[in-house]
Amino acid sequence: MSEIRHSLEIEAPADVVFDAVATKGGLAGWWTRDVELVGVVRSVWTFRFRSGSFNSMRVARAERGTVIEWECVDGHLEWFGTSVEFRLTEEEGRTRVTFRHSKWRETTRFMRECDEHWGAYMQSLKSYCETGAGSPDPGPELAPGPG
Repeated sequence: MSEIRHSLEIEAPADVVFDAVATKGGLAGWWTRDVELVGVVRSVWTFRFRSGSFNSMRVARAERGTVIEWECVDGHLEWFGTSVEFRLTEEEGRTRVTFRHSKWRETTRFMRECDEHWGAYMQSLKSYCETGAGSPDPGPELAPGPG
């Protein structure tokens, strides 16, 4: 199976980064503004994007300040059954984020495009955690109209 990996250092404590990847307000600040979530472990969270795509992710594991893992249960066919993990390691007020999007059935053009998108979103996550301003997808309701 194929996987996407990214690693970055964020100048913020692990609890701040965890809130960015595990709360509605945090996720809306750097990934997509159209986030539906209630609860944590075993809950299903849905993320919608201006392209019209969406993914529903079941929270498989969440340990405050250290890790959150999602399993894709609906959305794009190639995402279905994949797993997304944010592993956090704090040292001296900085947090190392080890990101992994795994269990892809094969390496495809779409997977490579997702790798590029995740890279951009990792920079958005870093900016959001360090400055309070990320670059999230506006989601369908905020996308510009035709014309």
